[in-house]
Amino acid sequence: MTESIPRNIGDFEVISKLGNGAIGEVYKVRKPSIHGPVALKIMHEELKYDNNLIRTFFEEVDAMSSLNHPNILLIFDKHMIDGTPAYTAQHHPTDLRKRINHGNLEREDLFKLAIGIASALEYTHKKRFRHMDLKPSNVYVSEQGEAVLGDYHLVRHLELESEITSSGGQGTPDYMSPEQRWNFQHRRPSRRIDQRSDIYSFGVLLYEMATGSLPKGGYQPISEHRSDLPKGLDQVVEKSFAEKPEQRYQDASEVVRDLKMLRSGRSLQGKRSWHTFSEKAVIAAAVVAG
Repeated sequence: MTESIPRNIGDFEVISKLGNGAIGEVYKVRKPSIHGPVALKIMHEELKYDNNLIRTFFEEVDAMSSLNHPNILLIFDKHMIDGTPAYTAQHHPTDLRKRINHGNLEREDLFKLAIGIASALEYTHKKRFRHMDLKPSNVYVSEQGEAVLGDYHLVRHLELESEITSSGGQGTPDYMSPEQRWNFQHRRPSRRIDQRSDIYSFGVLLYEMATGSLPKGGYQPISEHRSDLPKGLDQVVEKSFAEKPEQRYQDASEVVRDLKMLRSGRSLQGKRSWHTFSEKAVIAAAVVAG
């Protein structure tokens, strides 16, 4: 049965529906005053009476609007359409979930996308924000094949200590760091969440980009799945995906540096091998598997 979509939303003509999430729906739309199609995200009708949710929705739109980086989604305008909060953003033809589902990413595509995502995180963290919901469907892919990080559903300012410890209760479980997942499961803001939680999520995402699957159970290193990728990629996953925050990359700029080294054919010096990590990998993967 074909899903019925509206012909118009406010002044916008609907071209197609792009997605449906917990907070709202996303449509590809156009109108005469705008050159080309844009993406319109509008809150679910039944949620528009929740004033706290509306405030959070627009706070996050404002946060995204303040981020100016080629690998971060460009936000155009906030809207109230018949009393329902919405915003318009740059439209991109596909996302990373669709690219992964289509089959193995080629070596150069993988590095181009991974470096773009890590660069976006580096910029985000320097601006004292964090993403908190990094996953393939939140990474768009431009016509030029560049990663564009969007849907900062849970972005929070890192200087707000209460927010750092308390906002770990949302996100997507498969990509959550152990500390974020603990807060989520126990519904208590007991474990500090900072930019290293995003780096953990990036490690999960990078493994999935390389292998097509999540690192659950006694998973194998990337090098056993892909002979065309450098073994050093396992080392990047290892350090991103470490169980304890202090064992991870402390800054996304370090991730960018190592990925660029591997892309250019250089090896990573002074890093542990996958073999030394494999025992800990099972523990960390169990956290992801739930």
